[in-house]
Amino acid sequence: MDFSEFAGFAQADKLVVMDNLGQVQMTVQDPLPIALLLIELNRYANGWGVPARGVPVVARYYYFYRGSTSLGHVGLSEDMLVLHYAGGFWARSIGMGDYQRLAYALENIR
Repeated sequence: MDFSEFAGFAQADKLVVMDNLGQVQMTVQDPLPIALLLIELNRYANGWGVPARGVPVVARYYYFYRGSTSLGHVGLSEDMLVLHYAGGFWARSIGMGDYQRLAYALENIR
């Protein structure tokens, strides 16, 4: 599966960061950090699929919104990106260097 440019997320005007229990950790409504985060995520537009064991649960999720409408979300673990987008769930393997770069970008979006 290819999610070129994460096109639907480009409409986002709000990003809500939640833990895997649904507790809001942070809300970002500044378009610049959201756009910078999307630039980072676009590096991973290819290679998505559905793992045989299903999409894993991760510790932190990043929900993209346009107004009050959810556009989907991305989650991150040390070896996997997960994605809920366009009505489906997917995952993509990543290496430790990718994890560190994405974790830094995701944690510094304020």
